[in-house]
Amino acid sequence: MALLLALGTIVMTLLGRRDDIIMTSITTVVVMVVAAIDPQEAWRQPLLRLIDTVVGVAVGVCCRWIAAALSSKVGGEPAQ
Repeated sequence: MALLLALGTIVMTLLGRRDDIIMTSITTVVVMVVAAIDPQEAWRQPLLRLIDTVVGVAVGVCCRWIAAALSSKVGGEPAQ
């Protein structure tokens, strides 16, 4: 586990994403713990986390789009 955390930290540092080191570490720990709990289905965990992330991003983009549309109707400015 320590090796995976160190590897994630090094990769994020090299990518210039120092703010994402903690999120990478948390995600790594969650995936590894869940995989340890149910080793027969461990291969599914990274795929499920990817789907969680894609859904979260899609919801965020939709909310931003709705907020921009509502803001333009209320304020009279075009949505950005």
